[in-house]
Amino acid sequence: MYPAIRSSFDEPRPTKYGQGKLVQTSEFHVRGGAMPSILIIDDDDSLRDALHRTLHKEGYIVMEASEGGRGLKQLESSPADLILLDMFMPDKDGLETIGELRRAHPEIPIIAMSGGGFRGTVDVLHVAKKLGVRRTLAKPFTREQLLDAVREELIPH
Repeated sequence: MYPAIRSSFDEPRPTKYGQGKLVQTSEFHVRGGAMPSILIIDDDDSLRDALHRTLHKEGYIVMEASEGGRGLKQLESSPADLILLDMFMPDKDGLETIGELRRAHPEIPIIAMSGGGFRGTVDVLHVAKKLGVRRTLAKPFTREQLLDAVREELIPH
């Protein structure tokens, strides 16, 4: 298991029947019965997989991109209700991606994630908040911290 999420992925989850099939769900309920879609943008394959499995088990629709540019392209064809964004990636980093997301999709909430925290003497999670990100997660974080942040960001503000 990836150390950024310190909890079992195999814990039993409450389920409900929706749209003719058994789906995993959480306490969060969405109008119309459809679960929100979440785009994970992170260059770390194992963390992306761990986040995907955790969120999928909660019933969320999960999409993935390995870097900021691919995430932006993904949004062109598949809109998301929330973005989980790593701050340190090759090619297009998290701060640059936040800027582009804010211009193209200002309505989509973003949760910024970082294990490094600082670029030089600058705290990137603090800068992310200055760019309009309401919630951040410092790695390693727990499954509960992840799910609490996701639920909070999906509540209309």
